[in-house]
Amino acid sequence: MNKVILKTIIITVCAFIGALCIAFGSMCLFAPGTVATVFENTGSYSASVFFMEKQYEKDGSLNSLCRLVKALDEYNDSNRTSKYGKILTDQRASEFEYYCETVGKIEFGEKKYCIEYFYTKYAVAEMLNENTAEAISVADECVSKCGYTATNPYKAFIYELNGKISKSKLESVKTSLVLLASAYTQYITEINKDVQTIEVILGE
Repeated sequence: MNKVILKTIIITVCAFIGALCIAFGSMCLFAPGTVATVFENTGSYSASVFFMEKQYEKDGSLNSLCRLVKALDEYNDSNRTSKYGKILTDQRASEFEYYCETVGKIEFGEKKYCIEYFYTKYAVAEMLNENTAEAISVADECVSKCGYTATNPYKAFIYELNGKISKSKLESVKTSLVLLASAYTQYITEINKDVQTIEVILGE
């Protein structure tokens, strides 16, 4: 009798586990975004980003792409951040513009802050990937859209990446800023201040 009961329990547990595996497999296949949310809530970066990527591959929507880029860590996952940052701001630029004007304005308070958030992530990733010219180009485009604000990509190059990038890269940033100062005279005081900061860092 005991063997029969034990066997029944084992069969029941195995069936339950099997059903859970099937259910999870189905979720991964048909609703990876939902699975991503589960892992995101548990603090599992790799798994959550993996399933966000799968969701974007599945539906190709701009919302899925923006969600993925927001979740990406540009410092420790710079290659993927560069890849999807370019898709968002370049290949899907018109859709991204509309997103910033609507959803982004609500989420970030102003359209320009939304633009700067995504452009800065992309620019920082490119800088860390040794693509200095591309990083500066992205920063320049951001300034052309939003002005030389306190949260533009150049600020990240100087103050967030200090010690993480070479002095030769900072020299390139400085050169670009000098050119910007002549093109955007309304921001010349702030730009010159950042140029001076770079000079101090380079002199250390």
